[in-house]
Amino acid sequence: CTLLLAFFKELPEPLVGGLYASFMQAAKHPKEDLQVAELKALLRQLPETNRLLIVYTATCFHAVLQHEDKNNVTKRMLAQVFAHALIAGPEPQENIRDKVKLIVLLIDHHSDIAAAA
Repeated sequence: CTLLLAFFKELPEPLVGGLYASFMQAAKHPKEDLQVAELKALLRQLPETNRLLIVYTATCFHAVLQHEDKNNVTKRMLAQVFAHALIAGPEPQENIRDKVKLIVLLIDHHSDIAAAA
């Protein structure tokens, strides 16, 4: 977990690039299906490497959570630990709730998002 977190934090550019504000806005949609649709649209705008890395990471997180009873890692825990690293913006510690919400959405809808990416 620590190595992966360090990798994301040391990337030369944030994974969401210049779309940070749009990702934060997606978290504010009133309905989850609109949030997921917006996430898919935003991911398609990212460079392929960034998009695939985000989707692959969400899929890996989902796999880790399949063993929650053994590893004691919860979805919220993963989302909180990786929120600032995966959804990095101009103010690194801002918008934690929205960032966690986006990570949870990515995990919950990883297969649907991967198919659309």
